[in-house]
Amino acid sequence: MTEHWKTRYDWRKTEAKLNELPNFKTSVHVDAFEPIDLHFLHQPSSDKAAIPLLFCHGWPGSYVEVVKIMRMLSDSSSGVSFHIVAPSLPNFAWSAGKLHSNSI
Repeated sequence: MTEHWKTRYDWRKTEAKLNELPNFKTSVHVDAFEPIDLHFLHQPSSDKAAIPLLFCHGWPGSYVEVVKIMRMLSDSSSGVSFHIVAPSLPNFAWSAGKLHSNSI
C-alpha cells in the first residue's frame, strides 16, 4: 500500500477533481465559543421547492462521500430534489479547529 501512495497515486488529479466541486467557507458563531471557519460543499437544486439536506458524516469519513450522489439528489427526475450542504468536520479538510470555549 505504501508503494501505491508513493509511486502511483496521482494527488494532482484528485486535487483537480476536488477543486471542481462547489466549495465554500463560512464562519460559524456559537455563544461562548470562538468562531469556527467551516468548509462545506453546497449544491442547490434548480427546484426552488427542494428540501434542504445536511449531509453529515463521521470520522474517518469526509464530505467527499456525498460527491457521487450530489447531482442526482439535487436534480432528481423522481419529483423529489434536495438543496445539499455537506460540511467538513472541524479540524479536518479545510475546516478550522477552534473548538475551545471562551468561558473556560
